[in-house]
Amino acid sequence: MGAEAFDLDDVVVTDGTPGVVLQPADVRRDVTAFLASTPNGGFEGLVIEEATTRDGETASVTLSAVWRPPIVTVFFPKGLRIETTATARAVFG
Repeated sequence: MGAEAFDLDDVVVTDGTPGVVLQPADVRRDVTAFLASTPNGGFEGLVIEEATTRDGETASVTLSAVWRPPIVTVFFPKGLRIETTATARAVFG
């Protein structure tokens, strides 16, 4: 979702090739809105650790949540914090 954090009005054509420059605040805004409107699958304490772009082309999103394993909960009563990172590029082909 973060790599689509632009409006069509933001697309520019350079040397006949369309492109867009992502903005960190727009990536975070769109990821936040997406998660707010999507069921989280029962993840407890879902947090956006990072949602940004460093190069204007690639969105990087890191999420974390608490997972409570059904069998070993006695060993991890507070659950385990898990984290995942995804990257996606805003590319016109």
